[in-house]
Amino acid sequence: MATSNRPYFGRRAFTLWLSIFILLVFSLSAQAQDLDPKKDVFNKNIHYFQPPSDGSGLLTTWGSEPIGHLGIHIGSFVDYAYRPMVYSDPQGVEHVVIYNQTGLNVLAGFGLWDALNVSMSYASTPSRSFNSRYLEIYEWKENAVEDMRVAVKYMFANRRIDGFGIAVMTEFAMGNGDAQNFVSDEQVTLAPRLILDFGNEWFTYAFNVGYKIFPDGIEPGLFDIESGDELLINTGLTFRMFWGLEIFGEYAARAYTGESDYSSIYSELFGGLRSTWFLENPFRLTVGASSGLTDGVGTPISRFYGGFNWQFRMLGWL
Repeated sequence: MATSNRPYFGRRAFTLWLSIFILLVFSLSAQAQDLDPKKDVFNKNIHYFQPPSDGSGLLTTWGSEPIGHLGIHIGSFVDYAYRPMVYSDPQGVEHVVIYNQTGLNVLAGFGLWDALNVSMSYASTPSRSFNSRYLEIYEWKENAVEDMRVAVKYMFANRRIDGFGIAVMTEFAMGNGDAQNFVSDEQVTLAPRLILDFGNEWFTYAFNVGYKIFPDGIEPGLFDIESGDELLINTGLTFRMFWGLEIFGEYAARAYTGESDYSSIYSELFGGLRSTWFLENPFRLTVGASSGLTDGVGTPISRFYGGFNWQFRMLGWL
């Protein structure tokens, strides 16, 4: 007597569908865990394009020259960064969080004495394009306000007189930007720097080394990226050609001082042109582009920028 195989095949089909259902549930659970909004915050400003607020130095490298006694500096820079927030996990999977971003820096400074000045920067990101996958969970803003930065700088040696310059400065970030939007440290941080430079009317070389301190520390952020106190390096060289035209190159980097992988290392190479009109109050225009050298968070694949500085008193070669 023949027997039916339907119960057997029915059990196999049921087992197969149950297995698929279980795998799907675990997959969705794992995805939800990776993107847990309560866990995966990133309380840190990763807009690292930050020109000196007193108008000194090169592009992001500070110079020793002060604004001068009762001098005033104003300036503004705009930059466009392509893919500034990309993370490659240990399995080699690339996660693009921000596709492109436009940044704005408004600068102002005042010279208290010949060797001492105070300056500030108000920055924002007027537009950003996020990966829609993450916007389903996070409430990130396409336009956000960054932390206000205030810097105090004192010059010990004048590059114009001595051929070399030495200065120290400390920059405070107020932590008042939009929280959990990649534009705020969400605490008051400070970054002391040593500034060295030398040159003449034909060229200037500048070097900065600094250390950014996060007094409250930083919890592991998006994708469990470790971050905290950072070592800061900026260096560059500019050549003056003719009619106030200059060509410059610059390198900027920062790295988390604790144990972490390359995802916390920022590294960028800049190049550009700037032109100075030596009027009664020198006016300078700067344009250029850059390329990221690492895959660290905050390092764009490419960046384009432009801006101006207007100084109502100049001490030292710009």
